[in-house]
Amino acid sequence: MDKLVSALTRLFNLALLVAGALAGLVTAFVVFSYLYEYYTETVPARQVKVAKFMVKYKECKDPEYPLAIIFKNDSSRTVLSINFQLEAYYPGRSTNLAKYDTWTDDFIRKPGDKAIGNCWRVPELDSPDIKHSDVEYKVRITSVRFED
Repeated sequence: MDKLVSALTRLFNLALLVAGALAGLVTAFVVFSYLYEYYTETVPARQVKVAKFMVKYKECKDPEYPLAIIFKNDSSRTVLSINFQLEAYYPGRSTNLAKYDTWTDDFIRKPGDKAIGNCWRVPELDSPDIKHSDVEYKVRITSVRFED
């Protein structure tokens, strides 16, 4: 009986050792995956900047697309597209008056290329009483897609 208990104890200890090793491998894989994603996607995305943003209403010649936004790629990777949001604020205020909308700029930007921009329509605002000429616009980059 003592041999059986001893054998079961050794078997249980071996099972615990294997389970611990597997848990360690899974943890290492998760950490590695997170770090890989962070250093290959998140860090370069932070290097894509809004190089110039004309905040005055009716800066572009086409009245349908009055806002000029210029993005510059300061990363080491080719940018395939940039998703962003336009936000609108009364000067000196912190409440975003623009309705949520995500926009995509699909100009391909190679590392070191000059800044490329386009004219965009104004976002829909929370109230029809708000005049586009009375607000300041800001751009918030939500994601960047890079070439593999």
